[in-house]
Amino acid sequence: MAAKGPETWSLDGRMYSIGSTYYVVLPPGEQLQYTIEYIVSDPRMLDGINDERAAQIAMPLMKHDGSSDCLSGRRSGRRGPAC
Repeated sequence: MAAKGPETWSLDGRMYSIGSTYYVVLPPGEQLQYTIEYIVSDPRMLDGINDERAAQIAMPLMKHDGSSDCLSGRRSGRRGPAC
């Protein structure tokens, strides 16, 4: 497992507060789980959440390839391009 974060991601002009990111390789060694802990700005946006709404919230983060917008690491003090 490799852990990273907390960070602030800027994607398409919108800011996302990321608690951490990490991955785990699950047995039998061929399954990968990648987790992005997104800290929502307003917990009410999760009221009555369903699969479709969860996908709408998570898709920009899941599709981010790190090449278009930049990340800033609050813990490390990094600023500027890190993509």
